[in-house]
Amino acid sequence: MGIMQMIAAAGGLDAYFVSKSLRFNDDDSAYLNKTPSGAGNQRTWTWSGWVKKTSIGVQSFLFASVPVGLDNYVQLYSSSDQLVVNTKVSGASYTSTKTAHKFRDPAAWFHCVFAIDTEATGNSGKDRLKIYINGRLLEDDDYSSDGRASIAQDSDLRINSTNTHYIGKQGEYSSTYADIYLADVHFVDGTALDASSFGETATTGQWVPKDCSEDLTYGTNGFYLKFDNTSDLGEDSSGNDNDWTANNLSTTAGAGNDVLADSPSIDDDSGNGVGNYATWNPLQKHSDITLTQGNLALQSSNASWKVTKPTLGMKTGKWYCEIGPYLYNDSNNHCQPGISPINDSVTTALSSTSGHTMYHYNGTKNINGSSSAFGTAWSSTGSTSVIGIAFDADTRKVWYSLDGVWQASGNPSAGSNEAGILNLIGDGTYAFTLGSHGALAAAVPVNFGQRDFKYTLPTGFKALNTYNLDDPTIADGTEHFDTILYTGNGTSQSITGLGFEPDLVWIKKRSGGTARVHALYDILRGVQKTLQSNSDAAEFADTNALTAFNSDPGGFTIGSEDRVNENTYPYVAWCWNAGSSTVSNTDGSITSSVRANTTAGFSIVSYTGEGTSGDSIGHGLNAAPSFVLIKNRDQDEAWAAMHTGAGLSGDNIVNTSVPEYEMLKLDEAQGANNWTNDVVAPNGSDKLTLGDGNMVNTSTENYIAYCWSEVEGFSKFGKYSGTNAATGNFIYTGFKPAYVLIKSSTDTNGYWVVLDNKRSPENSMNKYLYPNVGSAEVSTYNLTNFHSNGFDVIKAGDNVNGSYDYVYAAFASSPFKYSNAR
Repeated sequence: MGIMQMIAAAGGLDAYFVSKSLRFNDDDSAYLNKTPSGAGNQRTWTWSGWVKKTSIGVQSFLFASVPVGLDNYVQLYSSSDQLVVNTKVSGASYTSTKTAHKFRDPAAWFHCVFAIDTEATGNSGKDRLKIYINGRLLEDDDYSSDGRASIAQDSDLRINSTNTHYIGKQGEYSSTYADIYLADVHFVDGTALDASSFGETATTGQWVPKDCSEDLTYGTNGFYLKFDNTSDLGEDSSGNDNDWTANNLSTTAGAGNDVLADSPSIDDDSGNGVGNYATWNPLQKHSDITLTQGNLALQSSNASWKVTKPTLGMKTGKWYCEIGPYLYNDSNNHCQPGISPINDSVTTALSSTSGHTMYHYNGTKNINGSSSAFGTAWSSTGSTSVIGIAFDADTRKVWYSLDGVWQASGNPSAGSNEAGILNLIGDGTYAFTLGSHGALAAAVPVNFGQRDFKYTLPTGFKALNTYNLDDPTIADGTEHFDTILYTGNGTSQSITGLGFEPDLVWIKKRSGGTARVHALYDILRGVQKTLQSNSDAAEFADTNALTAFNSDPGGFTIGSEDRVNENTYPYVAWCWNAGSSTVSNTDGSITSSVRANTTAGFSIVSYTGEGTSGDSIGHGLNAAPSFVLIKNRDQDEAWAAMHTGAGLSGDNIVNTSVPEYEMLKLDEAQGANNWTNDVVAPNGSDKLTLGDGNMVNTSTENYIAYCWSEVEGFSKFGKYSGTNAATGNFIYTGFKPAYVLIKSSTDTNGYWVVLDNKRSPENSMNKYLYPNVGSAEVSTYNLTNFHSNGFDVIKAGDNVNGSYDYVYAAFASSPFKYSNAR
């Protein structure tokens, strides 16, 4: 059982679900307001709500009472995407508290609780304001500016006064409106509560809402907004009848309906399933595209082709969505509804590339770059027609409907007469895609199922939400990979905190001191034997380094050696679980010793080279590895790094029937090369074929290999093209990353870069190390953001986002199905 599961609440995923959320679209000037009939407790109160962002860098007010000037409010701050709490006493200056965390994840929900108690004296007065995010109380280091202690003792704040209060708007004098989804909002008058009053940790590890209304004493002005009564959106369900007035919020069926099934819960509602629904992804769209209506509508400018992708990809299962109307103005200004690989470029037209498909306005279709006659032209009805798309990700079959009629006699329910079958591209994760050309007269809406479909859902097909995703093999990534931070003590210590006994431990001193190397230890070579990723040096005895791998509690023991335990210095350790037993493996021509965790797709292989090109070793994973590191233990030879994202070499040197990839060196910055001798090639699902070079297969010399194969929802070994820009480079992984390793495959000077969620627990990720050099941790730039469904690269520059191609290795903290927004 993993760490998150061990602390899980007794309630499961089906204990309670939030059925509806309310969409606040700033273009509509949408908000709720209420003027209390009398003052409540202005010193003590709690606000709790679930938020899903729709825009990055846009100011959104969650809760406010702002009659004049800068008064009391809670907001998502504009350019920095931080949470800000401003408090003010009448006639006094305001105090401001701002989180360090930048909320830049538009793909999932997060829970926030704000508890005010101006009478509190603890923590030097800082207990007067407590903020909880996804169940965790923020500590002092979680704030970039901290005004908590400056809240005047025993002061009466504006919240709970008789001034008008707002949700989704700054105040009565302001024209600033929210651009968010909001769900399950509670306000408790007179009590400062913690997050456990409103949510719990599910057995799968994520923070979820719980049914708490009967347990809460809401107080005079308290309220509970469920947003599930379409005739009274601001209805108070607390029993207090403190109803709110809805302004510019629609309950009319269709694209304008602001009451949606998008929810922070995951449960079966006997319909499409309650869960986090897909929307268009503002991080994965062309810059000429503008998203509105909660990222469920698209507008565009510029005559070049551009596309947008959704927040949820399709690798297995049967899915349906509807796009339109307003799809067509004229032959120069129209849309292309279709499907494409989720990580393909947003500048590529759907009609031009293998693995793409689209239904064109003139009635033609395009499949895998080939156009042909298909169905009815929709150009004459482009301002009213709706295109339905059904996609079977298992067979890659696609069907199109026009206004409810499946074209070319297609029948997705029967699996027959499909428009075509997409070519397999990459790992086979596809996305509903909308391409646009020129200017559109109105925003083009999409429906992934968060509102009622206009036409009947095909039998066996589902709406695109996280509830409907397959249950992942690994619900809690920390059972198989995790990062530990610790401080050296110069003698000996046991490092704990893992949910497993580690089999590979990669340790790096983060700053200062001596011996700032990357030190690697594994269960097959045994303790006290060091290899260094930043050096081609052979293995050496290290009696005071890592001395034990520990199972209960999970972790490892280290001695006094400076490279792992210099007194007072900070360290990071990346740890992998390779299973519970080591076996002799004869799948290859060379007998190897293998410790394999097939569930997590990771194995450690020890072997002795035989020196013949075409030799092979078994790796024990039952799936072809996508990423392999091999080191000659006996000689000063570079680390051989095979990554399938580096591309095929094209010449099949060691075995004409086995595809070979260009190779990298872990200890060097150079780009990928077509090696003659030091080849590592996946040969089917059970072995690796080797060249006869010193790095991988010299006779009588000893080698260690670390092998990883992809596991859906846990690991990803992909590639992307750098944009050399600070925006627009999102990589979908299908999980919330815990660790990302990046290397340019084409830049001869690009360092390897590693980021993780422990050294940078909040966005943006600004603490990074270079595995090929022993330098101290760098925090000069914000390089990436980790999200619930992937990561985006936000720094223009050679190491992660220059004008080059890059490969990456990523491991999950949780699959997207079970992820809160980061």
